[in-house]
Amino acid sequence: MWTYLVFGFATVAALGLISGRWPRVSALVLLLFVAGLVSVARPLTSGATGVLCFLYFWIALMPLVGSADSLRGFAVLGLRLQVVLVYLCGVTFKLFDPSWQAGYPLAGALVGHTWESELGRWFAMTMPPSLLLTAGKVVTGVELVGPLVLVLPVTILRRSAIVLLTGFHLGTALLMKLEVFPWAMVAILAVYWDREMVAWVRRLCGWVWSWRGKFREGVAVVMIVLSIVVALGQVVLPRIGLRTKGQWIVNSVKPLNDTSRYNQHWTMFTTNSVTPSPDRGNSVKTYRTTRLLVKTASGDLFDPFTGKMSSVGTTLRLGHEHPAVSRKALSYLQKQSGHWRERQIRAFARWAAGKAVEGGHVPSVVFVYRYQIPVDLSQPLGPQYEETRAIARLWVRVDLQDEGEAFGKIEIFGAREASPISVRLKVD
Repeated sequence: MWTYLVFGFATVAALGLISGRWPRVSALVLLLFVAGLVSVARPLTSGATGVLCFLYFWIALMPLVGSADSLRGFAVLGLRLQVVLVYLCGVTFKLFDPSWQAGYPLAGALVGHTWESELGRWFAMTMPPSLLLTAGKVVTGVELVGPLVLVLPVTILRRSAIVLLTGFHLGTALLMKLEVFPWAMVAILAVYWDREMVAWVRRLCGWVWSWRGKFREGVAVVMIVLSIVVALGQVVLPRIGLRTKGQWIVNSVKPLNDTSRYNQHWTMFTTNSVTPSPDRGNSVKTYRTTRLLVKTASGDLFDPFTGKMSSVGTTLRLGHEHPAVSRKALSYLQKQSGHWRERQIRAFARWAAGKAVEGGHVPSVVFVYRYQIPVDLSQPLGPQYEETRAIARLWVRVDLQDEGEAFGKIEIFGAREASPISVRLKVD
């Protein structure tokens, strides 16, 4: 009952925001809704959710579009500052990372069996390595140059930067499954539109954003200060060899730390080390991913995400057909520990057992496998992948009891405890 009520309020707020009616109230309701999801289901969310929270927050503070001060005020300044910091802080990690200097992470993300879309996988398998590595370096260049050009008082250059960054995010949305992050950033970039661009959008959409008041200006000033403190503590000071004595200030705003997107150091994409290992510049990489299978009473393996019988190899190769959120949720389980991880594993097992029952099978055990995928990003990926063999090891085993409910014993195996299984990546 309460779940339907909460989602109902969120739906009404979303419609209110789209229609332009009560935008500040709608934005605040959606902010509470999304922030609540982050707090109760952290492993199922990502930094993209944090960007969405900040977008709702700033919408609630924005002045009325079309008014004399629609492009002025601390709220506008604050959002513009955050846009620049998100790009510059993110690109700082890349500039100090030998792997990004060589352009490897973008290509790796498209073949890592976790983040890529169908188009992204086709692109990586079709394009020559030199083009993929060049594209990886171009990403760094766009994230570095784009925000710097945004602040220049030259209309044609600023508009070009908006178009460039918008195209960049649309490209990542097509090649990878990054949830709402690229779409939220495209929306946030609207804060740099000039009056002519705003007028064009008004004629096209008829959306009006409004809210005035000294309170929003005061809140915006506080957020500007906190954003600068967090960016300095997370990124800037460590990279210039300084240790901030005010680190306690950064630690005291942990929610802002977790959602600000300045401290971007996903291990697949970059490193948060101030002095990265030179080995990150090597072209030979090993990517890791996870998959879940249900063993039925007949001894066969069932893939609950595709609803078909499967195998240790098939579920890896067809993993791109699984919902992206499930792939990432399984991956995040490796970062959890204790009661929270066991709780999430049981929830996954209960869901998977239910899907097997819906498919007419009797579930007996739920398995989660970890895979190691070797790849040389300096070689053409297509022919290489035809011969590549991944290594799979059993990570989690959940024995099912009570007619398929996941109340049985959970076994978690170490990285070398289970016997390795060789899996061909080529589909025969």
